[in-house]
Amino acid sequence: MSRKILSIICLALLIGNSIVNVYATTNNNTPNTTPNVDTNNLEFIKINNTVEIDKDINMILYLDNIPYDTFTFKLYSNNSLEEVNTKDIDLKNYNNEEISFDYCINCSNLKTITLNYKLPTNIEIGNQITFSVQLINKDNTEETMNYRGTVTVIESTKKEEEKNQEKEFDEKEKNMNARSNFSGINISNNKTSSSPSTGVSTTYKGSSNNYLSNITIKGYKLNKTFIKERLTYFVTVPNSVKSLSITASKENSYASVNISGNSNFSVGVNKVLITVTAQDGRIKNYRIYVTRLDSDSNEK
Repeated sequence: MSRKILSIICLALLIGNSIVNVYATTNNNTPNTTPNVDTNNLEFIKINNTVEIDKDINMILYLDNIPYDTFTFKLYSNNSLEEVNTKDIDLKNYNNEEISFDYCINCSNLKTITLNYKLPTNIEIGNQITFSVQLINKDNTEETMNYRGTVTVIESTKKEEEKNQEKEFDEKEKNMNARSNFSGINISNNKTSSSPSTGVSTTYKGSSNNYLSNITIKGYKLNKTFIKERLTYFVTVPNSVKSLSITASKENSYASVNISGNSNFSVGVNKVLITVTAQDGRIKNYRIYVTRLDSDSNEK
């Protein structure tokens, strides 16, 4: 073989090898476009960690954060699941111990699914409810997404507001009573008497007892046990109730009692005033703040 032909063959081999190296280098530096989904970092469901005792627990399932086209949803809890419901889809309930449903994301335009969990009647403030959720990819059952969380039952904000209201009313009542107290006068059972310390004479005008001995409401209870010195109470009634049957028993038979504001309740807070007038004209007011629920509220 001539030297010229050998040189041409070597040059061809060198060029071919360079092309292969360039192609290989280009391939190795090309980024991988295959999506890598880290399901552990996706918030696919949201459940608040506290719930007021008079409200429901809302569980929101975010469908855009679920990488499966079709999946099976399963819900478990340490409490009964009897009161779980939703308007979005049909649920399967297995003896109140498991809630499940199958879903196809591409078959619907929903962005979220909201499940409502009504608190059981035996739940008390401070109790904790644990939920476990599992999503199973129906195309590959070995792929799952999991969630576990605990919800603590807390006191109703409405009850806290009532407590603050009651405290405020009690303080006002104490101040009013303090300003209306009589001092420096000694009243006895005699027709006319004189105080040895002040020399002030007064004519007896009858008993000064303006206390009630009890307040009862037909079909309802006051928020606290009646005590004659406690002048403010609260009651909550359904939207259908516009008046109450109130009995106010006076402690002294010579006193008179008048009840006002006990009709045509509006939605919200209404004040019923019970005025007790003693025989000598002294007045004491008992107040009942009646909250009439809105028509959309849960009536218990």
